[in-house]
Amino acid sequence: MVLVSLCRRKGEYERASLIHQTILNSTAHTADTRQQAQFELAQDYQSAGWLDRSESLYLELLTSSRFKHDTAVSLLRIYQHEKDWASAVQMANLLREQDPSSIQLSEQLAHFYCELCEECIRDGKFPRAERYLNEAESIEPANPRVIILLGRMASFKGEHKKAVLAWRKLELVAPALLGLAIPHIQDSFQVLNDNDGYLAFLKRAAHATQSPEVLNALLEAMKKENTHNAHQFLVQYLQDKPNIEGLKQILKNWKEVPAQISRDELLFLVETTMSLVQGENLYQCEECGFKSVSFEWACPGCHGWGKYKRNILSLPARHHPRNLHAQPSLGVAPTTPAAGHPT
Repeated sequence: MVLVSLCRRKGEYERASLIHQTILNSTAHTADTRQQAQFELAQDYQSAGWLDRSESLYLELLTSSRFKHDTAVSLLRIYQHEKDWASAVQMANLLREQDPSSIQLSEQLAHFYCELCEECIRDGKFPRAERYLNEAESIEPANPRVIILLGRMASFKGEHKKAVLAWRKLELVAPALLGLAIPHIQDSFQVLNDNDGYLAFLKRAAHATQSPEVLNALLEAMKKENTHNAHQFLVQYLQDKPNIEGLKQILKNWKEVPAQISRDELLFLVETTMSLVQGENLYQCEECGFKSVSFEWACPGCHGWGKYKRNILSLPARHHPRNLHAQPSLGVAPTTPAAGHPT
């Protein structure tokens, strides 16, 4: 076994597997030793990426009392890697029977059902999708992904009041993830003809999170009613919550820039700053620190579920260099142009 460990450390999985196969096929060894060799051979295959071979060996070991747990854990990893969510559900349920109080297993299982639900939604199999979603909700009713899918499912069925209840629950449970559901949230309020409710919802969400999707949706909705009010809200928002997304929105919605500093000079300054900090506006796993430009439910680094958070670059309000309301260049009408500056 010392030789086998050395082979694995060197990445010589084929050589390690040959040693284990020899032990497995030998009648000179006890049944317990052969089972040990079979389990380790399956691990050799898994490490080498030969997942079909390792899966068949693991499945044979599921009836073994000694290797049942470790085998189920290994199979669960394989099924997650292959995105075989139905098999992943089976293994997770098997492990939960052994450890019913495991929070991690419950969270994983809820996500597996959500994956199955989303597969069925893509295929237009809504009754089956709803069954999978009900399973997920029964396991983790406060899981943000479950809540988002409940809202989407209610929207698909035309039950928009029920959908809004889901969006309000998401607002309480995980406001940082509201941006993922903005199109569906907008649809629900529009169908209900509740523009005031939509604006109030987005204003609360904007103050609870710095999501660019939420802020953009709020400004678009406000501009339909009054462009000036939208701009004033944005100025106040940026003063209360100094952050790069608010600054981007000010530039995006800027119509006129008075004197004090030329538009080109200011744009160059801000665009340079944004270029320098662009890499900071990423999603990051709370467990392992893995960063990605796109949101993932399962972290590609540690494979943990529901651990991704948006990495927002922001400053405490007290560090903001100037009072925005005192800056005419941010939309407040100027008095007289400063000497030496272009008008």
